[in-house]
Amino acid sequence: MAQPNVSFTIGDGNLGQIGQSLDGVALLIVNGVSVAGKFALGDVIGPLYTPSDAASKGIDAAYDTTNSTEAFETIKNFYAEAGEGSELYVMVVSNTVTLAQMLDKTGNFAPKALQQLQGRIRLIGVKRNPAGGYTPTITNGLDADVHAAVTKSQELADAQLLVYAPIHTFIDGRSFSGTPGDLLDYRATGTSRSASIVLGTSKSSAGSSVGLVLGRAAKISVNRNIGRVKDGPVNSTYAGLTNAGAITTFTKTQLDVIHDKGYIFFNSMIGKTGFYINDDNNCMASTSDFNSVSASRAIDKAIRVSYNILSNELKDDVEVDPATGQLPVAVTKYYESVINAGLDQMVAAQELSAGKSTVPVAQNLNQSKQLTATIRLVKRGTVKTIVVPINFALTL
Repeated sequence: MAQPNVSFTIGDGNLGQIGQSLDGVALLIVNGVSVAGKFALGDVIGPLYTPSDAASKGIDAAYDTTNSTEAFETIKNFYAEAGEGSELYVMVVSNTVTLAQMLDKTGNFAPKALQQLQGRIRLIGVKRNPAGGYTPTITNGLDADVHAAVTKSQELADAQLLVYAPIHTFIDGRSFSGTPGDLLDYRATGTSRSASIVLGTSKSSAGSSVGLVLGRAAKISVNRNIGRVKDGPVNSTYAGLTNAGAITTFTKTQLDVIHDKGYIFFNSMIGKTGFYINDDNNCMASTSDFNSVSASRAIDKAIRVSYNILSNELKDDVEVDPATGQLPVAVTKYYESVINAGLDQMVAAQELSAGKSTVPVAQNLNQSKQLTATIRLVKRGTVKTIVVPINFALTL
């Protein structure tokens, strides 16, 4: 028999904070080389709080140039969005390590960092800079490694959910073919709610600007869309896709296709300066309740909050109604109140519209040793489209 514990089952298809927030704590995995006396490949570097902290470890602009990588650039992009003081951990791995290998739950990269940091990480970004001469195998419009990484990312997220430490990963959408029709339609068949592919780049490059998106996610509340216009444009004067083409070389129709298939990129808005994230897309079918980064992050936080509360109740003895062998109403109301207290904090922080738990009386702990509770959440809405009829009138 397993140790006493708390388990959660996420229900889909039902839509027709405690202490200092750690919601933005992030891990970045990127290709590069070791620095003698500073770090070895595969080390967990951090916590970092500024780009200067990375430079003190030997990862600076010269490091990128010398080693043909974008490690420091990605870190700098992270802080351009998240702001200095944000907590970031970095792992540098050999340039032969693929995106899928970085995220493999049986590997020694992301799992090592997650284990070492004991549930502290909420967000992961993976950025690939392969060795010179690398030729990608293009499958469904991208380096095949990208789609493989999506699968590995969700497997890793599922494993993290079992230890009550859910994560969301932003994946470098490398080597876009340039043809939107080639791309895999994650909105039709996607099953990876905890993975997002970043196709947008802040320079002409085959690799995406994962750092900007990771940083934006790190600085906002879990329920907020990473593309929220009120949060402003991303910190970049250029926007393109990973076919090394500028965003202006694509028509609105082409960009709509990319968006509708579930990818993240940067685009301009009429009347506004700069470039904005198109939406908080993840690799999940559009019919799912969890078809956005914000929905997934909100329920992930609810799980963390509820686990922190309920784990205190494990192995406790409780009163049983001697006439029925079941739970007295007072006991069920106690459990509901402690769960609701955590959910109420998320509501007060405007991370949920509402949250409520239900603990039924009809439970016999002396037989099952298992307490059953149901948690229902009402997520905050997101304005995706505004429809405004406008016309002339003779009078008002």
